Amino acid sequence: MIDVILYGPHWSAYTRTARLALIEKNVDYKLQEVDFLSGEMPTEQVQRHPFAKVPTLLHGDFRLYETAAICRYVDIAFQGPALQPIEPRSLGRMAQIIGILDAYLSEPARMGFANELLVKPLMGYAPDEEIAEQARAKIANAFAALSDCMGPGDFMAGGNLSLADLHAIPMIDYIDRTPGGDLLIANQTRLYEWWSGLKNRASVVETRTDLSVFKLTA
Repeated sequence: MIDVILYGPHWSAYTRTARLALIEKNVDYKLQEVDFLSGEMPTEQVQRHPFAKVPTLLHGDFRLYETAAICRYVDIAFQGPALQPIEPRSLGRMAQIIGILDAYLSEPARMGFANELLVKPLMGYAPDEEIAEQARAKIANAFAALSDCMGPGDFMAGGNLSLADLHAIPMIDYIDRTPGGDLLIANQTRLYEWWSGLKNRASVVETRTDLSVFKLTA
């Protein structure tokens, strides 16, 4: 019996981050889709998350929301490769990178750039080029900051995969799949190298969004 349920739409960047953590920890879990593409957040999810967001994790009788909290809980509660470094500087760098992603990249990447130039056209709507351009400038600034934080090696913080990588992957993937996004990534050599090394990782491929979900039918 599966006692770990993740509530959220598979196309959500933050739901995907939680899924990546569960997969990397080899946790047997069920993804319970929460559909709100064509309307308001379902009442059931509002009851699970008082701020009407996703995802929410249910582990037995324990309910947890907020992606950062879910990922830290998953890392500690389950066996598997550690997703948080022990070395203080690497741990601090991981937290800093996650902070940059959440505060300075998430909104322009998802709601500005990808929403306008990727999602809206798929749904049959015209993009707002001004919003997209403003988002592009913010993304470039965040990318420069991320590249400055990242050390050598294959991962963002320290020598192993960490929660910093798992937070970044869904955002970077949406940017990469948005017209012109690949050029933004290529402009930062360190970030480009990181993404080139991770984009075909098994967990990343398994959770990659099928963009046809955004092609709404009448």
